[in-house]
Amino acid sequence: MTAFIRRIRPFSLIWLAAMWCLLYGEVTLGNVLAGLGIGIGIQLVFPLPALPMQSVKVDFGALAGLMWMFVTGLISGAVSVSWLALRPQEPPKSAILTAPMRVHTDFAMVTGASLYNLQPGGTVLDIDLARHEWTVHLLDASTPEKIEQGFADIADLERRLLAAFEGGAVADSTAADGSTKAVKGLA
Repeated sequence: MTAFIRRIRPFSLIWLAAMWCLLYGEVTLGNVLAGLGIGIGIQLVFPLPALPMQSVKVDFGALAGLMWMFVTGLISGAVSVSWLALRPQEPPKSAILTAPMRVHTDFAMVTGASLYNLQPGGTVLDIDLARHEWTVHLLDASTPEKIEQGFADIADLERRLLAAFEGGAVADSTAADGSTKAVKGLA
């Protein structure tokens, strides 16, 4: 019985009940109770593994800086991608880049990939955990300066992830195997 109770996570349960109420468009006692019941059922049938958070030490000041970088990047990325779509020119060249990402915890790596993927203009294509590298697609690689800016954005994200979740800074600019950054292809 206690194994079933440990599967229930209160925050997730409240979240699922709230989503159920949003789905039905009104908050009533019946909808809340149904949402709680369905949330319990979902958590019992489809349990999520626990996150290994013991090695993650959150610096909330650095986390606020990371979120500020994300929000400003989201706005500037949306504007730049909109301009690329609406301007009366051919689409710019895109590129596949390989950049070091020297975070040590899976939590920081996944958080970084999620933040990068949510911003318009780039997508993480591959994460090489052994070499601590990301392979990313850069939408606008029309000039060498824009490619360097893409690498700089990834390095800034890496620095902020390390500060927010691992309490440290990047010691050098090389990946685990000694490589730095590379442009794999232009399209």
